Amino acid sequence: MAETVVIVGAAGGTGVKCVEQALEAGYRVKAGRREAVLPDSLKHLQEDSKEDFTGRLEPVVADVRDVDTLRAAFAGAKYVIFAAAASMRRGEKSANDAAAVDRDGIINTARAALDCDVSKVVFVSSACITSPVTLSLRPRA
Repeated sequence: MAETVVIVGAAGGTGVKCVEQALEAGYRVKAGRREAVLPDSLKHLQEDSKEDFTGRLEPVVADVRDVDTLRAAFAGAKYVIFAAAASMRRGEKSANDAAAVDRDGIINTARAALDCDVSKVVFVSSACITSPVTLSLRPRA
């Protein structure tokens, strides 16, 4: 059976590329986002792909603001890739909203990964580069 990787932030630009690469490499992928539905940005994998990813691509709830959803998503996974970042499209317009994703999200991800005995966590997010508030990692006032 293929090893499982959870991609947190799977619907975004970086996350989509991570999902594609992980599937091509033969991993079972849990595509984590705030809703347990395959985002439009990943539907091409089911529709246009020469390979059948049925059974290896699973949408899961992995809301970085909620450690319990992360623990549930990480159950049975060997690896986690954190590709989440705050986005103006989702209405994260204030420093506190961005920090809940960009700063607290990685802390929650690390905690959940430790709780679930995940072997490796990789951080590839564009947080603080494309963030609506560039200083979102500063402590809240």
